[in-house]
Amino acid sequence: MVTIEVNGTDLVLKALDKAEKEILNNLPKQFNQIASYLEGEVKQSIAGQKEEDKSFDTGNLMIHVYGRYGDDFAIVFTNVEYAKYLEYAGLNNHWKNRKHFQNTLLRNQVKIQEYLNEAIKSAMR
Repeated sequence: MVTIEVNGTDLVLKALDKAEKEILNNLPKQFNQIASYLEGEVKQSIAGQKEEDKSFDTGNLMIHVYGRYGDDFAIVFTNVEYAKYLEYAGLNNHWKNRKHFQNTLLRNQVKIQEYLNEAIKSAMR
């Protein structure tokens, strides 16, 4: 018969609980950074500084792109009515789609993960 005794599990559980709380406390800051970063990236896309074609009426669209965040999310959006037609080639494909929002998200998946990893890393320091 072999018996194994593990000491210090209570300390490990306390450390993990503390790390979880710190990670959750760090997430809103990271979501704020994600929202701000992606807002800027979408605006650059609209201005034609990314792969997508430059949009028309760029000034109006760019000033109405907003990044917002909460405890567990980041969102970038616009309230400009015609933006959905630019994004999805609406009006019977009269407008060429530009997918400023979708392509920005796809292009920046690694960057978003880096921001979230920072919340974990800073809790483990």
